[in-house]
Amino acid sequence: MTLGIFLSLLAIMPATAGVYLVARSAMVRIRRRWLVLLVKTCAWAAGICVGLVFSYLALALYLITPVTAYTLQAPDDERSVLIVNRTVLIAGGFTVYEPRKWPTYAEVGSLTTNNAHDPFRDGTYRAVWTDEGLDLEFVYDYMKPDTYEHEFIELRQ
Repeated sequence: MTLGIFLSLLAIMPATAGVYLVARSAMVRIRRRWLVLLVKTCAWAAGICVGLVFSYLALALYLITPVTAYTLQAPDDERSVLIVNRTVLIAGGFTVYEPRKWPTYAEVGSLTTNNAHDPFRDGTYRAVWTDEGLDLEFVYDYMKPDTYEHEFIELRQ
């Protein structure tokens, strides 16, 4: 569970409590029974709507949270990078991390693709390891599979 999802779910309680307090203060001032029932009904409906809105927000955040990560390992097994898929709808985005002292990673670069294309899943990339870093060539758009983008990622270790 990500922090955004957790905060969205956590926001349901104070929002619903606020609706309850407003309804409660209105019911104390009202003397007619039918009006009190109307305020209670509206408060229940508002509380349910608030809960549904925040639940929808948490679900939306869950659906756009990255779930795919790839590890590219150097042939000599001394260096590696972690590539996390940050694609949202049709905007393809990847963040490249370099492992530091375990268990931390440092962000060292980012890549973008068109039409939510994932070249690492499809195997449409080339990785060349050099002393300075990682030279990546990847297909930018699945509709143009012969066109490669070039990105150099400088590594510190």
